[in-house]
Amino acid sequence: MEFIRKHSPEQDYLTALGTMVHWFAKVEVMLAATLSNVSGLSLDMGKAILSGVRADSAKSLIIRALEQRKMKDDILHLKDVFDHLGVITSVRNDLLHYGQTQNSESGFAVVKMSHMREKDIIYSVTTNDLNDMSRDLFKIHSHLIHFEWHRVAPESQMIRDLEEWMSVPWRYKRRGPNAQMNKRKKAVPKGTRQRPPSKN
Repeated sequence: MEFIRKHSPEQDYLTALGTMVHWFAKVEVMLAATLSNVSGLSLDMGKAILSGVRADSAKSLIIRALEQRKMKDDILHLKDVFDHLGVITSVRNDLLHYGQTQNSESGFAVVKMSHMREKDIIYSVTTNDLNDMSRDLFKIHSHLIHFEWHRVAPESQMIRDLEEWMSVPWRYKRRGPNAQMNKRKKAVPKGTRQRPPSKN
């Protein structure tokens, strides 16, 4: 029995998942570097002090530092970037904490479990979704590098290349919970006696 079937939808899915996780990690590194910069710390000092700061906390601290410096244009620009990163972060966390299950409707789905089964949330995340997230994470990475370097070398080819990627629209759009899948999940199992409706 094969652990993962070669050239199968599952293999394609896991490859796409690995690529997305890779680019998320690259973004986390750039968030730490950006936070060090806006905090006035050297890169080495930033590594020493800010090591372990999660992506959500780093985003919040970067915006706070920019507010303190009254850098309104940068705040508006990065808030849009950080909002989309928040959407991807939520899905990434669900995938890594709850895993995925295969189904016939969407290919793969996440079951976000609650302490009560009827409150579980099921939503689909396809291979194409993961590829879209990877492209968006590359775009976010480009935004963060541009933020770090555009004042230093505004006319460089690197900046022009980054701005080309920055102009590309977001690709990933999270779907809501799958109504049909959640409806079936909540259905009463066969053989379970249901209470008759009240006559009042």
